[in-house]
Amino acid sequence: MKKIRVLAAIILTCALLAGLSACAKESPPADNSQTNSPTADTPSASAVPDTPAQQPGDELVSKTIGVTGYLGTFLSGGSPAESRTACYAVFDVIFTTDPATKKISSDILTDWYWEDDATFVMKMKDGIYFSNGEKATAEDLVYSYVSHNARGATYLDGMGIIFDQCAARDELTAVLKFEQAYLPFTDTEMYLICKSWAESVGFDSDEWYKPVGSGPYACSEYSYDNYIKLNLRDDYWNKEVGDYYVDEWTIKYYPDASTMYMDLENGNIVFCELTTPVYSTFVNSKPDNIDVSLRSDGVTYFMQFGYLDNSAWYDKNVRLAVAHAVNWEELGRTILGDTYIPANSITPNASPYYVDVGKYEFDQELAKEYLAKAGYAPGELTLQTLMFDVQLFKDFTEAVQYYLSQVGITVDAQFGDISAVIGEWFSPGGTDFGPYWNTASSPTMDPYRSIFTADRKEGGLSWTFIDDARFLELFAELVHNTDETERNAAYREIQQHIYDEALIIPFADSVSVIGFRTDEITKEQINKYTLSVNFYQLHKFGLASAWQ
Repeated sequence: MKKIRVLAAIILTCALLAGLSACAKESPPADNSQTNSPTADTPSASAVPDTPAQQPGDELVSKTIGVTGYLGTFLSGGSPAESRTACYAVFDVIFTTDPATKKISSDILTDWYWEDDATFVMKMKDGIYFSNGEKATAEDLVYSYVSHNARGATYLDGMGIIFDQCAARDELTAVLKFEQAYLPFTDTEMYLICKSWAESVGFDSDEWYKPVGSGPYACSEYSYDNYIKLNLRDDYWNKEVGDYYVDEWTIKYYPDASTMYMDLENGNIVFCELTTPVYSTFVNSKPDNIDVSLRSDGVTYFMQFGYLDNSAWYDKNVRLAVAHAVNWEELGRTILGDTYIPANSITPNASPYYVDVGKYEFDQELAKEYLAKAGYAPGELTLQTLMFDVQLFKDFTEAVQYYLSQVGITVDAQFGDISAVIGEWFSPGGTDFGPYWNTASSPTMDPYRSIFTADRKEGGLSWTFIDDARFLELFAELVHNTDETERNAAYREIQQHIYDEALIIPFADSVSVIGFRTDEITKEQINKYTLSVNFYQLHKFGLASAWQ
């Protein structure tokens, strides 16, 4: 069971879920026939209970949003199909990032700081209560982190947390111990979990479909592969934050993104993701009462070289041959269509840390020269790759295969079932390259977030480690150096170093396209309370002040 959970969690934390969203499915709960799985007494998988249109004077304000790819669950960090949107409404989030200012804040902490380079202290507000009536303490706060390790999840891998040394100092003070300071720690969303409740039900329990939380909303209905209904809690501890306008949110799952868009046009949902093909439909038709927000997720798409899988990548000439052999702009437009934005660095153009390091000219004759410098005659270098049998991965791999064939590099491309491929990726030997990006996005647009697994030689996927000494030195500066001036210098240098050495090849910004009803919501609201297409802050969207 633990191995299965580790594999499942890595699908999320290794930033590959976006490419899987068109086909990802959750396994139904083992025994949830009364409340979760569709039965004769519950709606079908394509239905959701009708909510009467709101009339002036109605007490209940109900809004429905659409999601595709997967509906999601509430077991944070241990499931590849966690609904970050639902979790943000049901649980209090320990740290959150403002999409506009990039500033870190917290609704449940009064203070947080590094006491020394290995000790992180968090001080809680007094008077936080879970939906079961229990008062939240520092024991719950510590448990919210260490429980990830206890249940075999990999959500916090790479942070260097020493779990058995984390403890509550007093009722409202939690202390986490690290191997060394880890700066990106506070921009990783974590949820406050009720320790006594979680331990009483266990992490395999169906109770997680309607969990105890301290957030403003509670799950009143969960219909497998269908919808999640969230209702405002009468006993929410932090009501003084403001009046809530939205009493009820429904997160409705659509297996087909085009059907979801039709419901947006018909006014059945207020906002949803627009996939690339659907966005193209919008661009061509521009329907009344619909607008979109298209903006950076804070990370980039790039081609990753499997250094541990093929020693050829240790020769810079081979890397430069690939860099110049592929028309990256054409590839990006082929894969991403109207949402394509070229990337000239590992950070997107919108990032405050962005450095325009340059781009590789599409020159296949130059690519052949670099290949000859590396000692390869045409046809002598063969690359292998094993990718998911889903469209984005296939489109990317087949495009690279074609371009490289033009300069004398053979690509043996295989595609397989997701679970089987994931298993193969843990051992070097069969994945020399592939597309990579962080689907968790990055509200801070920190350069680290695009390449956050690149220093994991062990315990991660074999082909995502970047084996370059200077790169690894700079990477350590990004995550461990508490001197802001030195860290900012490292941000700039690592972008240039990656380009100069062709360690990876960024080719596009990762973007979110969210369509919304202009008779319901403004673009300002969407930009303020949505972080990505997988991540809507319904708890803040629900406030009356958000709708004024």
